[in-house]
Amino acid sequence: MNDPTFLSQCLALGLIEPDQVASWADGQIAATDQPPYWLIQLSTQSDGDPLAVQKLLAEAGAAPQVDDDSYLSLVAGLYSARADANRAVGLLYERFCIDWEEMTDLRQEIFVIEDEMGWNESKGNGRLKRLLKKHLSEFTEQAERLGLKHNQVAGGIPPPAPTTPGKRVRTRRFPEVTEP
Repeated sequence: MNDPTFLSQCLALGLIEPDQVASWADGQIAATDQPPYWLIQLSTQSDGDPLAVQKLLAEAGAAPQVDDDSYLSLVAGLYSARADANRAVGLLYERFCIDWEEMTDLRQEIFVIEDEMGWNESKGNGRLKRLLKKHLSEFTEQAERLGLKHNQVAGGIPPPAPTTPGKRVRTRRFPEVTEP
């Protein structure tokens, strides 16, 4: 996903504010000798109107839709930053479950999560975290590359653990058996 598309999608989901897009544009202008006109317009967008910023990002090549994996990473970023399970499930349901012709593993997982949220919220929340955790690193990498602050709140997905080369040791614990 290109930078304008990522910024546009984050802005639409409420993950960033228009002034963060302007800050990103300032950095891009400083890094180039002859910045494109749309970048200068983004940088000088002072009224903070998200729709005006969205329009400028569209002129810069932001796609109106993203592929499924990119969308999952954006929802993972939203859930990690806001810990709003109902909104995350609603976005997933709207994208993947309203119009469909065949059952996929992802669609089935979303149906199960939505069902569990209705009768056992903590179980549904745990399943949602497991689904989105796989996609969080893509969001985090792109947000950090663009210099965006990714604020995590309690209850969201924990950040991906840093990977270190080396041998992983797995231990198995068995319950103690006591004689009667």
